[in-house]
Amino acid sequence: MQLRIKRLTLTAKLPVRTTEHASCFDVYADMDGAIAPGERLLVKTGLSVAVPPGYEVQVRSTLGCVAMSASFQFISTMVPVKGADGISVFPVPFSTQARVVLDVPLRSSDVVDLVDPYGRVVRSWSGNGQRQMLIDRQGVAAGAYIVRVSGVDRTVICGVVIE
Repeated sequence: MQLRIKRLTLTAKLPVRTTEHASCFDVYADMDGAIAPGERLLVKTGLSVAVPPGYEVQVRSTLGCVAMSASFQFISTMVPVKGADGISVFPVPFSTQARVVLDVPLRSSDVVDLVDPYGRVVRSWSGNGQRQMLIDRQGVAAGAYIVRVSGVDRTVICGVVIE
């Protein structure tokens, strides 16, 4: 795949992989300043990215799961999100239900959790013996979450967005 990136300013830095095995690129702000607690700010990169059909660009913290507010917005397309060890969740984003698909069947001892950015479990389901399960957002606020499947000998996760 080839990703076309255009500099819109002379000072814009192109995205770079900071380590040999990095799964993503670091993007830099093309402006000076700091964001105070509770403040909102549009951070300009000075870049334009042509995203091919069937792909998405995500902006996220390299420090892991971070607190998010209603003012944090990003764009995601309707494609399955493949997580570690054969877990997929689709569609992303979803508004009412999403399908969790695993490479191996869910055991009755497995637990499927929907985890918020603070690490709190907001919904839980028991394994159903199938390779897939429907999860619904009933009573869950819009935002970014982690779907975590944990069992005796494994834990796999995948990010998901509820709109």
